Parts: sequence; structure tokens; C-alpha cells
Amino acid sequence: ERKMKRKLELKKKMIAWAMILLLIVMNAGVCLAEGSVNDNSLDLTGIIQALATLAVAVVTSVFGFLYKKHIQPFLRQRGLEEAARIAVRAVEAAVGRGNGEQKLEMAIDSLIERGFNFDKEKVKEAILAAWLDMNLEQIMTGVKIPE
Repeated sequence: ERKMKRKLELKKKMIAWAMILLLIVMNAGVCLAEGSVNDNSLDLTGIIQALATLAVAVVTSVFGFLYKKHIQPFLRQRGLEEAARIAVRAVEAAVGRGNGEQKLEMAIDSLIERGFNFDKEKVKEAILAAWLDMNLEQIMTGVKIPE
């Protein structure tokens, strides 16, 4: 199934590039025809405009791909970690010590209602990591005695 998807994506890319190339060639033909009516000089304005448009489209699509592939997941994870830290501290302040499972569920529910429901396992991991950080911070400051 994965190979089929890859082949389909490759076919789509080939068709898109063929269409772009066809448009450039057709545009070049129009430019040559327009240039031959007036005199024997060649007007490259249309070809240059088409190539500039193509370059802008390629650069835009590359930046879009890089944003979706690398930047967006980083920002989502960073936001999740910060939101988990806030949720853990809020639940700890509301409930107090003990009741670990109840607090965990409250923190998960808090993050899910704020829109962090893209991967429940990652949400739980972020909350547990934030709880560990908070526990270590409390131990270091002497608020909590290590178990």
C-alpha cells in the first residue's frame, strides 16, 4: 500500500511538471509568434515572466513543505510542553497532594479541551514529564520530601 501511494505521488508530480513545461513551451511559442509579426527580433518578456512565476511557485512550495515538515511539529510540541506545565501546576494547586490518577485525568482533560487532542499518548507523555519536572523542582526547594 505504501508503494502504491508513493507511485501515485510520483505520477502526480510528473504530470504537474509536464503541465508546467507545456505551459512554458506554449508561452515561448506565443512570444516567438508575436515577435515575428513586428520584426525579426525575439521578445523574451513572456518567457522571463513565466520562468519568474515558476521560480516563485517552486520557492513557495519548498518553504511550505519545510514549514509543514519541520517547523509546525516543533511549534506544536513546544506549545504542548508549555501547556502541560501550566495544566500540571493548575491541577496540583486545585487538588493538592495525592490523588495522582485523578489529577492526571484532570490535566489530560484540560489539555484536550484546549485543543491538544492530536495524539492522546503524546499529551499524556508531556503531562507526565511536566509532573516529573515539578516534583524535582519541589524536592530541590525542600517543599517535597523524596519518596
